[in-house]
Amino acid sequence: VLLTKLAQDPCDADRVERLSKIAQSEQDAPLRQATLGSLVSLGRSNATISTELKKLDTRAATRPQIVLHAKAMAEIADPDDGGPVAELFVLMAETVSLALGPTLGALNVGKKERVDSRGGHPLRVAVAEWMGAVGFEGDFELYVGGPETHGVHGVGGEVPAIILGSAITAPFDATARSAVARTVFALRRGITSLRTRDENTIASVVIAACNEVDIKIANPGYAVYNEIQRAVHKEISRKVRKSIGETCSRVVTSKQDARAWSTAARRSLDRMAVIAAGDVSIVLSDVLGTPRDQLSSTVRESERARRLLSFVLSRNYLELRKKLGMGVR
Repeated sequence: VLLTKLAQDPCDADRVERLSKIAQSEQDAPLRQATLGSLVSLGRSNATISTELKKLDTRAATRPQIVLHAKAMAEIADPDDGGPVAELFVLMAETVSLALGPTLGALNVGKKERVDSRGGHPLRVAVAEWMGAVGFEGDFELYVGGPETHGVHGVGGEVPAIILGSAITAPFDATARSAVARTVFALRRGITSLRTRDENTIASVVIAACNEVDIKIANPGYAVYNEIQRAVHKEISRKVRKSIGETCSRVVTSKQDARAWSTAARRSLDRMAVIAAGDVSIVLSDVLGTPRDQLSSTVRESERARRLLSFVLSRNYLELRKKLGMGVR
């Protein structure tokens, strides 16, 4: 009953606290962790909760244990994140990365910051486990550096790249796990640009792609479109252009709203991040740019935050963590 009510109003802190007490009584550690993180997000944090969250994190696996199959990947994604627009971004991952960034140059990394693939560097092994978990089978490049000491960035391409901030160490803590999982999930689905680009830019990419294969769509008035059109035209390869025609046709016939899809796709990244972290307050602090102890009022005003809390306070979330081998023991 509590789960049903919280699906309707995940910001009901009294019900979350009641569910947390039930989890404690039943010795249900995964649910206890989910509810305590939610309580921190809703302004019910204290020293006891903070200490228990740290202890629960030490009992959770810090590395993914299995490869997520297609069904599990779809379950992680937001219910509104799908359709031909999502498929188009997978096909155009390298083009979009080149057109919109980020690039290695923009992140200020090069050969000096590149981690050699030989020798089993701990950070490379840790990233490789997450890459494998989302289904990457080929090689990747790892760089340590960039503009943010705790930042994690992905650069799409035939050989994708991960850039870790210089302060990140292995094994990953919950914050680093969250950021790495979100980034590899974004790379897998061709949506790394969604973290830094707005809805009009993403919709402009879709229009430009369709126009590249002679499926004409008029610009509905996006000021950024001409710049995006030039960038896509410059970076799209003959191979990609040949591969996207049928998908672009379905984009047009389905009348899928690319702007709405981009919002849902961001929520998918949030869901992957929290599955890895285990503590929703860590992810919400990053998403909202707000310290964890000040999240309460911001969370209640954010549809994105409420959606993530609703996901965390569901059976589906706990099952997905279990599938990935990230549950609390």
